[in-house]
Amino acid sequence: MTRYNILTNSRARQQFVDGCLGLKREPLNGVTTYDYFVWWHHRAMTRMTPQMGTNPFGRNAAHGGPSFGPWHRLLLLVFEFQLRRVLGDNNFRIPYWDWGADAAAPLQSALWGADVMGGDGNPVTSGPFSGSGEFRVRLIQNGSSDNFTFVNRPLRRDIGTLTSRLPSTAQIREIIRNFAQWSTAPWNNGPSTGGFRKELEIPLHNVIHRFIGLDMMTSTSPNDPIFWLHHANIDRIWAAWQSRYGFTNYVPSDAEPATLDMHRRGDRMHSFLNQSVTAEMVLDYRSYYDYDSIADILP
Repeated sequence: MTRYNILTNSRARQQFVDGCLGLKREPLNGVTTYDYFVWWHHRAMTRMTPQMGTNPFGRNAAHGGPSFGPWHRLLLLVFEFQLRRVLGDNNFRIPYWDWGADAAAPLQSALWGADVMGGDGNPVTSGPFSGSGEFRVRLIQNGSSDNFTFVNRPLRRDIGTLTSRLPSTAQIREIIRNFAQWSTAPWNNGPSTGGFRKELEIPLHNVIHRFIGLDMMTSTSPNDPIFWLHHANIDRIWAAWQSRYGFTNYVPSDAEPATLDMHRRGDRMHSFLNQSVTAEMVLDYRSYYDYDSIADILP
């Protein structure tokens, strides 16, 4: 039950590709099973918290606040389950892209090879998710609303244009070393909020979306399968931090005001699942999966 580096494990790499394509073949409510996760991410990102009142730093149900880590861990777990189902392999776990190791020469990463994720383009012209293949984008962001535009087009990337740099392994280690608290009040992305979550989300997570560009720059960013590899690595960095500071180290507590709904420890996180899943329920990931390595990013 291990999540492997996609560039060092050919079996995990091929299974990931096959699983994504398999979910794209399954019809679901006019789109596909894969597109359900695009829909979920978009709806969480457009669900502001609180829904009414002042929210100057854009905290939503999945970003800009403490549940950034737990909510994306939940999303990964559910997507991973669906990949296992379509692959018929209960031992499969989503691989990760160790972009810190590629920071010295990001455009030369083996990830962009035709036998891995393919490369650049509008549309993408190489790899298993290219415009000449069966992988099609079906849902895209409709302005700033929680609605969608339905499309039928190839995947789009503009790699290295908005930013040409990736965070390095040294930068990851420094952030883990310097931030022992998960988050601090006022629990958003404003200048007075601190903690590891904010560092994980802004100088690490956000830069990767900008580096890849186009489809990765919107609320429907799971349209690009690289989204899953990127977020598995974000989760791996959080897992490394947890190994140093504790697997239950999470704030805010349930005693904080209701304006922090979906971000407190015991709040139901945004989902369309039948059961209620809280941040507390996913803090200790070790019963679900492990990583082939976290030592390389520990200080």
